[in-house]
Amino acid sequence: DWSIATEDIVKRAWKASSCSAHNLVLMAMGKLGAMELNLSSDIDLIVLSNAPATKESLKALDEFRGILNDVDENGFCYRVDFDLRPG
Repeated sequence: DWSIATEDIVKRAWKASSCSAHNLVLMAMGKLGAMELNLSSDIDLIVLSNAPATKESLKALDEFRGILNDVDENGFCYRVDFDLRPG
């Protein structure tokens, strides 16, 4: 249930940001990608594009990350990790 709800929230955040206007594709890895998310999990995401990053596309990604990750008076929604490394 955590994974299904999170997938819906991530899709809504993606649409609320301008990422789809830059032909970017989002892929979930880790526990979200395996649909095994639990209460303490972060969400590991990879963004794919068929073109090099532009200033505008990076700004859109930062907007998306901020929707989910930035802390406000209510806390934050998810810890988002775009910095996945091999090993």
